[in-house]
Amino acid sequence: MARSVTQPVGLEQGQPGSERTLVYLSYSHKDKKWRQRLRQILDADPAIRDLIWDDTKIPASGNWRKEIVDHVARARIMIMLGSPDYFAPDCGAAELEIKPALDAYQKGEMSILWFRVRDHSISTAPVCDIMAATGPGAAPLETLPPDEQDAALRQIHQQVLSILGRATDTMNTQTKRFRIALSFPGEQRAFVEQVAEHLASHVGRDRVLYDKYYEAEFARPDLDTYLQRLYHDESDLIAVFLCADYERKDWCGLEWRALRDLIKRRQSSSIMPLRFDNTEIAGLFSTDGYVWIGGNRTPKELADLILQRWQINTGQTGAMLSTPGAPASSTPQVPPAVTAPSASSALSIWQKKLAFFQTEEAKAADAEQKFAIQQRIEEAKEKIRELGGQS
Repeated sequence: MARSVTQPVGLEQGQPGSERTLVYLSYSHKDKKWRQRLRQILDADPAIRDLIWDDTKIPASGNWRKEIVDHVARARIMIMLGSPDYFAPDCGAAELEIKPALDAYQKGEMSILWFRVRDHSISTAPVCDIMAATGPGAAPLETLPPDEQDAALRQIHQQVLSILGRATDTMNTQTKRFRIALSFPGEQRAFVEQVAEHLASHVGRDRVLYDKYYEAEFARPDLDTYLQRLYHDESDLIAVFLCADYERKDWCGLEWRALRDLIKRRQSSSIMPLRFDNTEIAGLFSTDGYVWIGGNRTPKELADLILQRWQINTGQTGAMLSTPGAPASSTPQVPPAVTAPSASSALSIWQKKLAFFQTEEAKAADAEQKFAIQQRIEEAKEKIRELGGQS
């Protein structure tokens, strides 16, 4: 991570959007039963009950259009219940809710949590570039058993808490401070910053170790040892962006020392190497796995892979929760005791992803999009074979 720290973007220090406090539920009226079920969970939490808003709160004599516009402008989080009707071009949500929410999201003023309650094509949805809150490849809620539906809705609740920074007493107090840490040279900042923003939109900015997010905290004379402790002791997963610049930079070398000690302690699963080039890095060998960035992979694609790896490391099956009250994030939650997944658990995850990608490939009309999906299909097949499954 480079040490040139500038003013962070987003909701800090009175910037536009800092008055945003609401959690806005956006949905099609044909999906009101899902809104009701989610509201039951959110309204039961006194920490956020007064922040929840949807169109059922519009007074009988109120100007509904003005009420919607005003409350979208005050939303810190928009929860979108995806379905064919919700994402239809003629749906009222398209102009009054989805479009302004995406604009605010691009400016760093709003987090979007969307998920499918009924089946629809993800590739044509206006939020297709944002990972679903229930995780990549998650099935629509209507196709799940009732217990998994409840688990998914509880997952949304925990993600809201994470973004708002309202951890509850039921959360695991031994969880590390950061879900994901990023180690990189300054020459790659433009790329890595976009990765960080994608990650922050899912797990919360306070859960991503990226230097621009902690300007005041990092203005200290012992920053070298302070950062090593954050990487070594306070991060669930460390994504390290390797290249020739990383090998020669002093700050990267300090961070890499912390990572090498994790390897020595047999905690290498907490390290995810990503390569811009084939520069030899001390401590890594030709048999070590990595993600190849090269010059043709997007920051969003890399962020999705990092989130998938975090999901695998935490031992989740698919995108559903199994433990209510676990620490919040915008990907599946961490159970109270974080352990490496069993082979059968990881295999199940990749088999579900393969099925999802194959379904999306059949729907894709754009050649470039179809090619990108095919690459993910091949990756999933390779992972399944590695885990002893049949693809």
